[in-house]
Amino acid sequence: MHFARSHSEFVAMRKDFWKRLRDQLYWTPTGFASTNNPVETFNAVLKRDYTLRRRLKMAALLQELSNGCKDKSASERFFSLEVVPAQTLIRRVSEMIREKLLYESGRDQVDIASAGHIRVIVLPNW
Repeated sequence: MHFARSHSEFVAMRKDFWKRLRDQLYWTPTGFASTNNPVETFNAVLKRDYTLRRRLKMAALLQELSNGCKDKSASERFFSLEVVPAQTLIRRVSEMIREKLLYESGRDQVDIASAGHIRVIVLPNW
């Protein structure tokens, strides 16, 4: 990108770069920390439980990955459609509401376009 001869060429190269980069990145869903994304968690399980953090020859690696797939497909973990917040989050939100730093506006208080949005009030640093 530093070889652009003009600003317009730089903008075009940057746009092309971001277009290609977007397909190569794992975009974490809202609510997930980027370092704790599901792909990294799955890789950690593979290393911990199946490869035992050692290099394996290809046949042994494929056998261990096959074992991992069988174990994953046999597990009876259910997928939950509800979001269950952590107790620490519930406690912190309750404290913020009690201190009048956080409130949820209702439909009768504001226009309908912004009803139900959470507003966080930040006190100035004096």
